[in-house]
Amino acid sequence: QYGQQNINGHWYYFDEGTGAMQAGVKYIASQAKNVYYNNQGQMQYGEQNINGSWYLFDQWTGAMKYGWQKLGNRTVYYDNNGKMAHGQANVKGHWYYFDDIDGHELTSQFKRIANQNKTVYYNDQGQMLYGPQVINGKTYYFDYGTGKLRADVFYYNSATKGTQYYNEQGQVVYGQANIHGHWYLFDKTTGNMKTGFQYIPEQHKTVYYNGAGQMQYGQQLINNHWYLFDKVTGAMKIGFQYIPEQNKTVYYDKNGHMLYGWQKLNGATYYFDPALGTMATG
Repeated sequence: QYGQQNINGHWYYFDEGTGAMQAGVKYIASQAKNVYYNNQGQMQYGEQNINGSWYLFDQWTGAMKYGWQKLGNRTVYYDNNGKMAHGQANVKGHWYYFDDIDGHELTSQFKRIANQNKTVYYNDQGQMLYGPQVINGKTYYFDYGTGKLRADVFYYNSATKGTQYYNEQGQVVYGQANIHGHWYLFDKTTGNMKTGFQYIPEQHKTVYYNGAGQMQYGQQLINNHWYLFDKVTGAMKIGFQYIPEQNKTVYYDKNGHMLYGWQKLNGATYYFDPALGTMATG
């Protein structure tokens, strides 16, 4: 006998020239399908592991399957050779990730890709995302070329026209934040980093952030004026202040400026050194 033969309920294939029973993957031209015969020559169905790769064969016809397939509660993908995809795979221009063990498609989740040193996100269709994205109410940004999540990094956003900070989870930070030991302030709407004098109503204080966005403490010379900021809270001080490092008492007006020379304060006359601001006594 030659060609396909059904013997005792199993399909076999015998070479049309030699009559030898076939094993392995075989293309049946008359039915335009690839099928698989095991070592006993019997056609196989369903999932099959062949030389370390998983394949899927139709449960009725034995035809090798390709593309997206639903297996129970998992969605998998078979490439043009019929092999189940694992890891990263580009399908029709979109990057997907398939579990390294059972091949299920990752959806609606972050994934760390160690060999590329990046964290990416796959949406509910399993497609890698790029650019700004709002996920579970949080704003994230993914590189337009690689999909890499921005994390623990300051970045100038041309859309908001400001520098933002993305924390270790990749979320845009808003409001006050302590980053690597420095306090910063980010706009509550845009996330843009703030600099200069800022009033923080929740704490009833005015503070100062330098050009790098870091809160300043102690004595600071700003725009040719000396200011004093609390060493713990950064709050700008006004009124009489004693500076122990210089053993002097000085006075800061309502704008926080150190005063010099003759001054009338609260109905009394004072004199402050014109160079150092030291209050004169005696």
